[in-house]
Amino acid sequence: MNKALVTVLMLASSSVAMAKPVTYSASASVSIGYNTNSRPVVVDHRRPAASHTAPVPWQQAPQDHCAPAPVLPPRPLQLFPTNVVSGNNASSYTGGKPFLNAPRYNQSWVAMTEPTRIEMGREFFNFGAQDGWFRKIQLVENAGSSFIQQVAIEFVDGGRTQVVKPNLTLLPNQPYTIDLTGDARQIKRIVVYGTTAYGSAYQILGM
Repeated sequence: MNKALVTVLMLASSSVAMAKPVTYSASASVSIGYNTNSRPVVVDHRRPAASHTAPVPWQQAPQDHCAPAPVLPPRPLQLFPTNVVSGNNASSYTGGKPFLNAPRYNQSWVAMTEPTRIEMGREFFNFGAQDGWFRKIQLVENAGSSFIQQVAIEFVDGGRTQVVKPNLTLLPNQPYTIDLTGDARQIKRIVVYGTTAYGSAYQILGM
């Protein structure tokens, strides 16, 4: 019986010794990992937390990022030449002769007049032998439009007047060329019949 008692006491002592670490571990876990005196903190991750930063003031975007400004069509050029004198039934050109101060070549156009306009139905241009020889003349529109009904060309040598009747509307980049009779000629006078629209101007070139 003494052996049995000793055996029971040894088993009980072993059981207590084995149970003690478990009790300490549970007590340490509760006392460190969980505070029974405070409420649990619950964080809602479904939406971001409200920001308390100051709002950024509005600033205009750089010019490169702005919508481009609309492109307006160019306004038509308007010319109002003052180098023409009007009479009762005709007008006379009083401007300069730019070609007199420019080098001349056989295959290049020179300006015989400045931009001008037809008033009173026709415009007279006076030239002479001192102005040289020409094989062609050309009417060009500088701006707007001019209606050219007829062109009369008188020569220095007194030969027959050359008359052409274009009956056309002269527009920019659409010149009208006249080949002179008899090849190279000295021009005495040119008369252009027609009318020039408001704000328009035309010019005579020679070659």
